[in-house]
Amino acid sequence: MIVLNIDHLALYNHHYGHAAADDCLRRIAAILQDSLYRPDDVAAHRGSGEFVVLYRTDREGAVIVGERLLSRYRNWRFRTTSPLRVGTSP
Repeated sequence: MIVLNIDHLALYNHHYGHAAADDCLRRIAAILQDSLYRPDDVAAHRGSGEFVVLYRTDREGAVIVGERLLSRYRNWRFRTTSPLRVGTSP
């Protein structure tokens, strides 16, 4: 399982508005959905700025998936005045 938490989403929401924050969440969800390759893989929005990705794989496979997600996220461009960060932990 991979848990993603979008840092500073409340600040983004306050600065750009609810519609922009919702659009941001939809775009992140699309990145996650595009990263799913097998029918059993699942991505879900848990609420606020948190997403969960469930993959039927071992630890090495999860690392590969996490790196793929991070690569796609880093190539994504959107307007912001503060950096959004992605963190990882074991």
